[in-house]
Amino acid sequence: MLAGLAVLCWLPQLRSRRTYASTPAKGGSVWRSKLAWQVTLFMGLQSFLFYINANWLPELLHERGMSIATAGWMLAGMQFISLPFLRKRGA
Repeated sequence: MLAGLAVLCWLPQLRSRRTYASTPAKGGSVWRSKLAWQVTLFMGLQSFLFYINANWLPELLHERGMSIATAGWMLAGMQFISLPFLRKRGA
């Protein structure tokens, strides 16, 4: 249901011919764009590090003698503490 609502909100955007992303200059390929690869690498590493922390941290803490519940609370605390650093910049 939420996806359908999102599509309804997005449909009017199809009528607009404005482009929001820069196109490669003079027929260049996005595959050869240095900026595109930098963004891809940054986003990939960011996701990789998040999933490492979210999935492995409780297991590592449990293996070192912490109870499963305490290890889960430690993960929740780590993510809660990191919230102030996730704010959007330059908007």
